[in-house]
Amino acid sequence: MKEREERASGLSNDELLRETEALLAVFEGIGGIPDTTTLEGNRLVIEISTSVEEDVVVALGEVFVRVNEFRERLGCLSFGEVVELVHVLNRLEKCREMVVAVVAEKERLSWDLVRELKEKGEKMVFIREEGKTMSAHRATNSDRFAFPTFMINSLDLVRFPSTTRFVL
Repeated sequence: MKEREERASGLSNDELLRETEALLAVFEGIGGIPDTTTLEGNRLVIEISTSVEEDVVVALGEVFVRVNEFRERLGCLSFGEVVELVHVLNRLEKCREMVVAVVAEKERLSWDLVRELKEKGEKMVFIREEGKTMSAHRATNSDRFAFPTFMINSLDLVRFPSTTRFVL
């Protein structure tokens, strides 16, 4: 986030407006993506929709970095730049409902995944306990729930879309 803020602060007002408009075009272009709940069985469309939703989330973060930069620069903008900014912000507000719906759907799907995984885990525990296939060694509660230290040192193994998607 800090890098994106530093990059935005180094742009001219005109460049900042152009980039914001380009990101806004992403929202406007995405407006017609289908609802994934009605696409059962069509994995390709669901996969593409999911990818587009991820792009919306990344673009939204980028837009807000630029909006915050404009908030700080507002007193230094020319009249023409303020007019353009207001026009861009009006267009952005028109996309609000779609963006909120995409973000809410993504969040709902994430929580559905958490619930599904928890249920599968609980089922596995139940099956193992019923089948008496538990191992002889049972860890203490604190051992079972300790945060593995290898995860702390392995955070660089994860590639987040926001670090690779948008390079304007």
